[in-house]
Amino acid sequence: MLLSEQQKDALIKFISIAFDHSTISLSELVGVPLHLDSPEVYLHPVCSLATHFSDFANDDLTIVSQIFKGCISGNVLWLLNYNNAAKLMDLFRDYHKLNQENNYLHIYYEMFTEFGNILLNACMGMFNKILDLQVYFSMPILHLQKLNTLLDFLNSKNELRYAIIIRTTLYLYENSVNSYILLVVGVPSLYQLIKAIETWAELLMPNQPAQTVSLNP
Repeated sequence: MLLSEQQKDALIKFISIAFDHSTISLSELVGVPLHLDSPEVYLHPVCSLATHFSDFANDDLTIVSQIFKGCISGNVLWLLNYNNAAKLMDLFRDYHKLNQENNYLHIYYEMFTEFGNILLNACMGMFNKILDLQVYFSMPILHLQKLNTLLDFLNSKNELRYAIIIRTTLYLYENSVNSYILLVVGVPSLYQLIKAIETWAELLMPNQPAQTVSLNP
């Protein structure tokens, strides 16, 4: 196991706060009350992501991505498979009563990009506000890609990289949409991020013992 239970709990608490901050903005964007389920968190070497996402091997993926630099650097992505992206599009269309005369494809493009931007900025903004890790990130870009194309890009760096995988479910009334956030970093940035989250968590839970990150694949 790459993360101790204490480290995973600290990450979940940290991400849950970021999600809480994004809920109001996401609800305003979609037009209906929206709730983000408690996240599930995993840590994997980027080279093993094909196994973790094997169910997506033949899917078209909808991805909003950003590059970030500063105290730590890497890539952050919001990712949905085809079925969940289509479900979110249908919900958005139905609630806003869109039709082809509304140039709805352009509206979907903007909606997905802004949705991902809100989610990713909520997480990345917490690095600055809570962890005191100053990072700067690029404008969000929307991609439609196959899994192997995405993984080829993430593996293109000449270094060992890890992905913090955050799985969450979006609830809109009785409807649910599954999606993922991937935070992809090299080993030095991963150590610095986990250490900063541990320090933050110790302030909340001072009796919890410190843990060491294990990076054995």
